[in-house]
Amino acid sequence: MKEFKKMLAANVNKPSFWVQLASLVIIVFVLTVKYGFHVIFSQSDVIVIGLLLSSALGFAGSFTGNKALTEASKSVDTSGIEKKIDDISLVVDKLAEAKTDSKANSLGIVLDENANIVGTDTPKEG
Repeated sequence: MKEFKKMLAANVNKPSFWVQLASLVIIVFVLTVKYGFHVIFSQSDVIVIGLLLSSALGFAGSFTGNKALTEASKSVDTSGIEKKIDDISLVVDKLAEAKTDSKANSLGIVLDENANIVGTDTPKEG
């Protein structure tokens, strides 16, 4: 907890810290709701969530007099967040697909119905 307080004290006046924190909150929220509650988000939903968080940062900055928060609220960019969420979702989907495939072996190699390694065109010899 001491390390967290040190980090917060060192970065409280840096807009980039608040932008990164806001981005992390958006990503964690969207992924939790998407995979925990099976809610499907469109790109416009992610943009709206980003705008709401940006507004919240701006309000908090104005309310507390923290100029770093106010500046951070102007810098929240949801386009990069959408790409990160798409990339993470793709990886999670592939991992879930490989895990549920009954023909996956202990090395993580997935075989098709002809016992060929998925993703290769070469048939298995034997």
